[in-house]
Amino acid sequence: MEEEAGHLAIPGPFEHFKILLPGDKHNQRAAKGLRSALNGGYSSRQLRAERKAAAQADEDLVPIRLEIDHEGWKLRDTFTWPAPESYKGELLERFAITLCEDFGLPIVHFAQAIREAIITQVQDHTSAEALRPLPSKRKRDEMIGKGQMRIQIKLDITVGAMNLVDQFEWDVSDDGSSAEDFASTFAADLGLSGEFKTAIAHSIREQVDVYTRSLSLVGYTFDGSEVIDEELRGALLAPVSSIVRFEHDVDAHTPKLMQLSELEIMQMEKEREREARRKRRQTRGR
Repeated sequence: MEEEAGHLAIPGPFEHFKILLPGDKHNQRAAKGLRSALNGGYSSRQLRAERKAAAQADEDLVPIRLEIDHEGWKLRDTFTWPAPESYKGELLERFAITLCEDFGLPIVHFAQAIREAIITQVQDHTSAEALRPLPSKRKRDEMIGKGQMRIQIKLDITVGAMNLVDQFEWDVSDDGSSAEDFASTFAADLGLSGEFKTAIAHSIREQVDVYTRSLSLVGYTFDGSEVIDEELRGALLAPVSSIVRFEHDVDAHTPKLMQLSELEIMQMEKEREREARRKRRQTRGR
């Protein structure tokens, strides 16, 4: 009881009651030399501001494809990577090591190759983006609803023993289109797993990125004008004349889910390996 009474006793003259706000507590501690309280408060406010700014910033996601072989090991994976994060060595290092651990791959042989593959693909993307002129807000507003640059997106995705095949149109001139939002709705409509959702978004971004990079390299101004390059112009779809598809086009634009046998999976894997080698030869040829 003596300890309790001593704890409750108020030394000195009584003071008037007043409301003590959180800011007043910080000021009192700072007056006693505990400036860390103020610093901590400032840091937390600064951190919240930085997080809010990062959430509101436009995210530049780069489609990454890993195809790395070492002796008997093969790594095949796809994902998107935020372009600004490619220059954070520690983050890349941690990601590469975690990926190796998840797949049971030897870190000493794969971690560096993963980092280099990500950096190379991000640099290819950002180099092309640097050539792309940024229209003013007024110009962007004028372009809304004027002309479209629609390309055909083709999906051929296998997850486990399930194969998804589909094709649809995508307007590459509309920066507001979200591959992730589309993939989420698409997967929900068909009852597909999260792995399909990720793969669909990556496939869309990869095909759009290839086309927009090609446009940047030939000097296209992204202002709604006609594409001069014949090959790139040929990839664009004709203007829409009707909101209803012709009957003979319906089947080709209907998603198909197929259960594959083990033999079919092996055959598809071999075909993809051949296609990957062909693309690597083309890249070296450039």
